[in-house]
Amino acid sequence: MTNHIAATVSPCSIGRIACVAMATLGFVFCERASAQDVNNGDFKIDPGLALTNPDEFNWSLLVAVSKKAPPNLQFPAGPNTTNNAVWETWADDQFTFPRQPDPANPPKWQDRNKPLTPQPITQLQLRLRVLRQEHAGLQPEAIIPSGGGEVVFRNQSSFDFIIKHNLFYREGLAAAFKQGVNPDGFPSGVTLQFDPAAVELKAVYKPLEGALTKENCHWNYAADRKAYGLVALHIMSKQIPNWTWATWEWSGNTPDQPNGNPGRSDWYGSRDSFGAIYKDASGAPAHFQAPAADQGKPYPSGSVTAELIKLFKDAGFSEEWQQEWSNYRLKGSQIDFTDPTGAAVLVGNSVTEKGFVQTSSCMTCHANTGVDSTGAPNPSIGFTLDGQSRNGPLDPAWFYDLNNIDPAQQFGRYKVTYYPVDFVWAIFRARPKKQ
Repeated sequence: MTNHIAATVSPCSIGRIACVAMATLGFVFCERASAQDVNNGDFKIDPGLALTNPDEFNWSLLVAVSKKAPPNLQFPAGPNTTNNAVWETWADDQFTFPRQPDPANPPKWQDRNKPLTPQPITQLQLRLRVLRQEHAGLQPEAIIPSGGGEVVFRNQSSFDFIIKHNLFYREGLAAAFKQGVNPDGFPSGVTLQFDPAAVELKAVYKPLEGALTKENCHWNYAADRKAYGLVALHIMSKQIPNWTWATWEWSGNTPDQPNGNPGRSDWYGSRDSFGAIYKDASGAPAHFQAPAADQGKPYPSGSVTAELIKLFKDAGFSEEWQQEWSNYRLKGSQIDFTDPTGAAVLVGNSVTEKGFVQTSSCMTCHANTGVDSTGAPNPSIGFTLDGQSRNGPLDPAWFYDLNNIDPAQQFGRYKVTYYPVDFVWAIFRARPKKQ
């Protein structure tokens, strides 16, 4: 394994004209690619925009990877045909992390495609495990909604990194720990850093019924032949060293669609400086929807901006495809653990973070990703014992034995307990290799 320190990038311009030379990747994106890149998505490599206007960056990224997939990447689902966006043709967790991984025959990108198979929402399952430590007998239905489920996708850049560095099975993670820790147990200077083109995406679907229709959401047929609508979406990209983070919700959290997921803007509101317009208390247009005093009620959906509509059109979205994607609202973006005053940045989704939205921090939770010397993941999974999300600055004690210090060590003075795996919690699914 080599030293995977993130490459330094230099933006050609800051703002809405993106042009970044990426010497380590051997290409330059100054305009959107003319040909559709279904493996990674047609997105601009622009950490400058990610830092200065993360809402615009995240919408640009989502639109780029959400173009309709070409016919050769649409598949039979019973008597129907899938309605795949590009990202729905990427590798999912089940494919990336096989139940019986064989290092001699790892998953191959070209074998990945199949209709989606929604699984129970992982974060809610992990939270249930934590809560059961405090509340014996707590039943899954108490916090895990029935119907539908999530699928985690990753583009080829992210997939290739996981396979190349043997992170798809438990023993490979143990080997990564051994490379990252010197014989005395301190950091060796070898770090895992995904390539700047890496993108990971978590989608949550519910069965099409009631107000959730093919006319007002992105929908697809799954392997079970049923039609599902997209109700929640997370996306992370390795454009900056600690990744970019964003979450969207279906605009069905509205009074005129009462069976949507109420509570979209609960706790700390919805912020979108680029793609959405709401009304403030005086009725004036605003890019912020404030949380209601009475939590758990539907919120008005607001409207999309002319800038977002132009983004759809420039990406070649058909009228029907544009209508599907016009029904999503960016809940928030995150590029740091805290704001300039030191207050924790909170970003959460009423579907994927149900029950702990009020403390949710995508960045802090994922930054907890680490493995011990056996390749086992940090058992906290980013939660506190009361089932809330860790947020704010990281605590070195999550990674090191702070009682075991050696100032003479070059790459870190504390002894390692958990080796960081660059924010990618999917390694939780890695199993022991096939015997």
